[in-house]
Amino acid sequence: MTKTKDKPKEVILNWIGEIKEDKLGKIIEQIQQALKKNKKATFKMYLQSGGGQSETGLAFYKWVKLNKIDLTVVGLSMIASSATVVFLSGKKRICTSETYFLFHRIQWQLTNKQSGPYDMEESVELMNMQKKQFEALYKKMNFSEQELQKITREGIIFTAEEARERGIVDEIIEI
Repeated sequence: MTKTKDKPKEVILNWIGEIKEDKLGKIIEQIQQALKKNKKATFKMYLQSGGGQSETGLAFYKWVKLNKIDLTVVGLSMIASSATVVFLSGKKRICTSETYFLFHRIQWQLTNKQSGPYDMEESVELMNMQKKQFEALYKKMNFSEQELQKITREGIIFTAEEARERGIVDEIIEI
């Protein structure tokens, strides 16, 4: 009896729309199910998003890296805010020539509950911790110190070509 080896199978994922926890859970579940069927599965995720929950983007990035997921991310048009972190999770990163990338300062939304001074202090502390996580990630992408300062103050937009020059994008495709 001959034993057949698992051949890598590419699984297509789509993250179109907001970066939020329920979508994160669905994407991770798809990846886990595919890996149960074939441990050598590879993944291609099509991404288009104006952003969403920054901590969700960071969680996805870290989950992919910790689990050594063979992920190719394809940016379709707009990759903004927390979607940039999702994009950066790819082992290989591709985008169309019309794709643009928006990196900007951390924005924090307070809850609707009554807040006292300690709640505000805690929010500022959490925001600063998250800012450090983003800065560490962006430093891996060859951002200059000047670009990091601009991102944390006002934001910066890159075209596909500018993103490739900075190592954010590996390949640009024409459609």
